Amino acid sequence: MEDGKVFDGSGIQKALKVFSIFIDDLIVILLVLLVLPKFGVSVPPLAVAALAVVLISIDTLTAPLLLRDLKRRPTTGREGLVGMRGKVVKRLDPEGYVRVRGELWRASSASGSVVDRGATVRVVGVEGSVLIVDTDDRSGHNN
Repeated sequence: MEDGKVFDGSGIQKALKVFSIFIDDLIVILLVLLVLPKFGVSVPPLAVAALAVVLISIDTLTAPLLLRDLKRRPTTGREGLVGMRGKVVKRLDPEGYVRVRGELWRASSASGSVVDRGATVRVVGVEGSVLIVDTDDRSGHNN
C-alpha cells in the first residue's frame, strides 16, 4: 500500500461490529415495511419513522459502550494473566511455582535464569498451563 502502510483489516472489523449492532433495527424496520402489509396489516409511515428513530437512537447511544467492551483484552483464563504480577512460591530453576491473583500456577522463567522464592515476577506469556514469567524489578503491588 502507499506510504508503507500495511492493511490490517481493523477498519473492516470495526465496520462489521457497527453493522452487527444496527442489523437488528434494519430487520425490524424491513419486517414492518415489507412483511406486515402482506398479512393485511397497514402501518402508518409516521409510525415506521418513529420506530426507526427510537431503535437507531438506542443503538447509537449504546454502540460506544459495546465497541469499548469488544476492545478489552481478556480478564479471565490464562490469557488474562499476561501482564499481571505475582510472587514466586517455589524457586524457578527455570521452572517452579508462582502465585498470581491468589492462584498457584506452574511457571517457567522467560530468560531461563534462576528466580528465588519471594521474588516478584510479571507474566509475559502462557504455554499450555505454564505461565512464562520474567523478573519484575518494580516493588509494590502484587496480584
